[in-house]
Parts: sequence; C-alpha cells; structure tokens
Amino acid sequence: VANMIKFAICDDDKRFGDSFRIELLKEFNKRYSGDEAKIVYYQTADECLSRINQDCIDVYFLDIEYGNVLGHDVARVLEKNKPNIGIVYITNHDYYVYSSFVCRPLGFIRKKTSAHDLEMALDSVCEYLKKQKKVFTFRDGRKDVDINGNEIISLCVSDHYLEIEMLDKRIV
Repeated sequence: VANMIKFAICDDDKRFGDSFRIELLKEFNKRYSGDEAKIVYYQTADECLSRINQDCIDVYFLDIEYGNVLGHDVARVLEKNKPNIGIVYITNHDYYVYSSFVCRPLGFIRKKTSAHDLEMALDSVCEYLKKQKKVFTFRDGRKDVDINGNEIISLCVSDHYLEIEMLDKRIV
C-alpha cells in the first residue's frame, strides 16, 4: 500500500521554506519509493496550530525561532494534541541544539548546513514512520483491501457489514 506521508514546514522565512521544500522532496523521493509526500507550509505559529486536526501531519519541520514565538512552545502544543507527533527542529543558530530536546525531536537541522543535516534527520524520520505505519487488510467479497490505519476516522459494524469512514470522506 502506498502511503501518503504528510510533512509540514513551519518557518517564518518563506524563502527558506520554499528551498527546504525542494530539498525535502528530493531526499524523500530517494528513500521512499512507492510512497508519496505532501508538504504544507505554515509561515506563522497561529496558522500551524489552527490546522492541527485538519491537516493530519506526520512530521513537522519546526523553526526554533518561529516569528515572535519559540518553536519549543509550538512543539509542546503539538505534542499535547498529538502525543506521538514527529518533530524535527530547524534553526540558524547552533547553540539551540542543546535546548532542542523538548518533545523528543527526531532531529535538528541547521539552516546553513540543511542538506547534510536533512539526510541525518531523515534517517530518524524513516525509523519513526516505520513504527507509526499501520496498514489493515479487510476482505471485500473476494478481494483483500489494504487501508492505511492513519486515515481511518471511524468503523461501524452492523449485521456482519463493516463501514469504514476515511479522512478523505470516502466510505469503504
């Protein structure tokens, strides 16, 4: 089953966000043949936090100096709402590496060496995503149907009939 892996780039520097999106997609495609990536960009912490439940992000790439708030504070809110969320911190300042261990980050990317640091961070992201991946197989008549468990909203069973509501509003 091909997975849709959803990343968020959370950074107030739009130019960096645009170039990092290209780097992330390139590195992702090297590592994940068969899976697809969707990357959303949030320029403000308010925008990021207001979309927690709608966008169903797997991994956040979160700037530590995120506009007028600290990325650590945003990470705490993200983790409170989604306890197993993946977070990778990004920053211009090396000295933040020691204070970046808030909310068990998967990695730390320094903007000036982002290509190299991204490779290392994606190793951790790959391991994290393998642990998070849940695929369920259901029998539909004579064929098996594989469904990504992260996209299931609800299951309803009635008289040996199973109805599955998905994030994209599909009913299986």
